[in-house]
Amino acid sequence: MSEEYFTPKLEGQEYGQYLVAFIDILGFRSIVEKSANNTEYFSKILHATQIIEHFVGYEKNKSEGRKVEVTQFSDSLVISRPYHDSNDLWQIIMNLDLVQKTLARDVGIMIRGGLTTGKLYHKGSISFGPAFVDAYDLENKVAKNPRIIIDPKLLEPNGDEINDYRMDMLKKSNLKEDVDGHYFINFLGGYFAEPVATEAAKKLKKYAELELANIREVNKQTVSIREKMEWMLDYIEQCGY
Repeated sequence: MSEEYFTPKLEGQEYGQYLVAFIDILGFRSIVEKSANNTEYFSKILHATQIIEHFVGYEKNKSEGRKVEVTQFSDSLVISRPYHDSNDLWQIIMNLDLVQKTLARDVGIMIRGGLTTGKLYHKGSISFGPAFVDAYDLENKVAKNPRIIIDPKLLEPNGDEINDYRMDMLKKSNLKEDVDGHYFINFLGGYFAEPVATEAAKKLKKYAELELANIREVNKQTVSIREKMEWMLDYIEQCGY
């Protein structure tokens, strides 16, 4: 029997400058465990993945020349697009805003994430690079609460009057500064929040209050849950719901 070796095709394969978001679906493991014996939770997972799938298909169909790549694995999602100018940043923030509030309104699911830029390779199910690591660290170590935070370097002035004006408008219309100084996507209170946001806020408020009511003991896990739910309730109140 002759041995066959796989020869990778490396020609034309290299890092590109990308915007990349690493997203985590909060409470996904618990929902999956419950879905084994409860069709409601099964439907919840299916609906959530269908929302993501719809988003993926829509973005890929309309982004010729600036290809959007989306990879989902278990409770995580990686979304990227080439980064040429501020329009790309605006677009991916709008996309993430829509995904976040649609998941909240339709399924009552909270997500957490980080958006950054840097060198990345992302084709199909393969994604790696310094920007991937940075986005993961933002989600895992910095975001903590149900928010998608923006890497501060993406919002720094660059000396371009038009871009600086657009960045300022972005902060005012689509982003919100948190108490720790980080900007996050203002999906319930931004300029484009309605009409989805009202229903999303109602569902998230109900979910957060239920999670808090179900806490029976104090441990590392319940402290973390309490912090997230209290953050969400405070954010909902700030947005006027």
